Amino acid sequence: MTDITSLLDAPIPPSGTGGHDAAPTYTDLDPWFERSIRLVRRFGLIVLAAQFIGLAIWSAELSSHFALGSDFLGYGQAWFQMAHGHLNPYVSGWGEKFLSDHGSFVTILLAPLWWIWPHAVTLLWAQSAAIVVGELVAFIWMCEVALEFSRGCTPPALSDFREDDGVLTRLRRHLSTPTVLALLGLIILVGNPWMYWSASFDYHLELLGGCFAMLLAYDVAHHRKRAWLWLILTALSGDVAITYIFGVGLSALVAGRAWRRWGITLVTAPIVAFGLVDLFGLTGGSQLLETYLPGTSSTHPTATGFSGWRELILNVFAHPGLYLSRLKSNLVNIYANVVPAGGLGLFCAWGFGVPLVVLLQNGLTTGDEFSLTSFQNFPVYLFVAFGTVLVLSRIAVRRTALALILCAVIAVSTLGWAATWLPKTSSTWLRVSDPAAALLNKTLANLPPNAEVVASHGVIGAFSERLYIYQLDQAAIPISRRHTWFIVAPSQGINVETVQAELARISWLAGPLNAKLIAQRAGVWVFELTTPAIVKSAGFPSNCDTVPAWAVSGAAARPYLHGPSSNWSAQSNGSAGYVVSGDYWRLAAGNYVAGVRARANSPFSVQIWDADRGVLVAERNVPRTYGDQVIQVPFVAPPALPFPATQGVGPFRVQPNPPPDQDQLEVRIYSAGRSAVAVSSVTVLSASDASEMAKTALAVC
Repeated sequence: MTDITSLLDAPIPPSGTGGHDAAPTYTDLDPWFERSIRLVRRFGLIVLAAQFIGLAIWSAELSSHFALGSDFLGYGQAWFQMAHGHLNPYVSGWGEKFLSDHGSFVTILLAPLWWIWPHAVTLLWAQSAAIVVGELVAFIWMCEVALEFSRGCTPPALSDFREDDGVLTRLRRHLSTPTVLALLGLIILVGNPWMYWSASFDYHLELLGGCFAMLLAYDVAHHRKRAWLWLILTALSGDVAITYIFGVGLSALVAGRAWRRWGITLVTAPIVAFGLVDLFGLTGGSQLLETYLPGTSSTHPTATGFSGWRELILNVFAHPGLYLSRLKSNLVNIYANVVPAGGLGLFCAWGFGVPLVVLLQNGLTTGDEFSLTSFQNFPVYLFVAFGTVLVLSRIAVRRTALALILCAVIAVSTLGWAATWLPKTSSTWLRVSDPAAALLNKTLANLPPNAEVVASHGVIGAFSERLYIYQLDQAAIPISRRHTWFIVAPSQGINVETVQAELARISWLAGPLNAKLIAQRAGVWVFELTTPAIVKSAGFPSNCDTVPAWAVSGAAARPYLHGPSSNWSAQSNGSAGYVVSGDYWRLAAGNYVAGVRARANSPFSVQIWDADRGVLVAERNVPRTYGDQVIQVPFVAPPALPFPATQGVGPFRVQPNPPPDQDQLEVRIYSAGRSAVAVSSVTVLSASDASEMAKTALAVC
């Protein structure tokens, strides 16, 4: 990287000749413009350094709050094991060999970082560095483009400057068209909110691959042999990153005759690379082929290797309408990925190749999961931003005023996207409360180094540095150690499992599995399961209609956890409020009956709420009970709340992943205070099964 950073103080070298996108020879440059661009570059370096510090702080916040899911689990566990000599480790959380997933060999090169700082945040810092280095390369390239344009500009007269001019006056006079182009490039890189969203979603090699692809394109454009290094590193970043090489090759072919040999090499290299990864079975987790084929991969057992690519090509011609409809369904997100980066970059050679490949492979999937504004589209943000400055410099040659107007419009657009979506970054990705994070950090610190861990999807990533770790949503958990730790956080983090299912697992751990409760706070439950050596697995019920009330104690209650778990309950603390709340049930529209097993010496009420709408659905007031009693409340679950097709303000809109097509219903127990109310369990059954309520409410799932 020394060659790139040295450009900050040295005249920019030529990047070659030939073609309509040829870089300049930098002859007859006015020293005034060189000084101005050098000033902008130094300012940009300061901004990018500040951005890296901000991303590093944000990464530390995500890690310390356990806002890391199953994607981080696999990379973190592989990184830990590679640092200890296992070059192709088995990732227990994914159930496969790591390199068999995507062929991500570059993780081996990151393994030494574990010995420098052996914590999950180190991988996030490496990811942040990849983002900023990619931006730095794009920004330096933008400055070169701006300097090329300055050849046709007339510098201001020396009489325009005075020694007593203030800093702002001098800065304003330096804002010539070339410097405006360079500053715009900095804005659409640093101001793009999706850069920060990409850094917030666990850890993914698309960011490293995108950084290496930008370095590859830069050195290919400058005819540097070092491009071979970036070609290899991009290929080692996995099968998804290999497609970026093809995109750079497309750009080189279109750029002009001077780059045609490179273009042929780069469009051919991915074919060889895919052949190798398929030959060695390194695409087990890849969805590059089967997601584009009609049906599922089980319908297309040959959707791998060269036969898979042949099948894909034939299907494109056989079912063109299918692929056009997929693109149409993702148009909003394609727009949202391109426009904050300037948009115009798609209309030049070096700006269109990689974005075309990335947008097509993400936009042609069966759903909108990969077209989201996040890490999957990170290379788009780099290449479109650079291409935008290149296109504007070409426009400015003949229509300087039009180019400056477009610069202003694009800058306002990017800042509008930033103002709309940057404030939502924390609420979108950081969903673990401070009290919950405090307990999780304490638990992580107290875990034995070789302990087997089973954790909820929303918080599992930060526990990945061990040999055995599994997600809680598995029906059967392999037992490899006598002592297994279970960390259950039903309402913390971004969970793929329903709250109801995880609450049922808490009940199962405390009951039939007889696990020891180690700690509980803020909705996080930590159990230790001790098993004889002959036990090789622990199972959970696949479906449960009853959840423990003591696991969802409300603000007006405290959990009573003494004696056998059959005696545990949520007990009122004397204040007015909810004794039970937070037991969310995903229910389709229809007739149901809620059953609450409780005892009380004074009035309380059982309420059914539609949590998505914030509407009270049903309520029953109970004067008191005589011992334990099952209180039944029939209710009608309404149809699912319509989900908006887009989210955002005005033109700054995206198409998010829709939630499950069922509303969340919540059973709450309210006490007016100064009373003794104890609730043991909450049950929800369909109306047709209501006759089984008394027996089901007493059962332990």
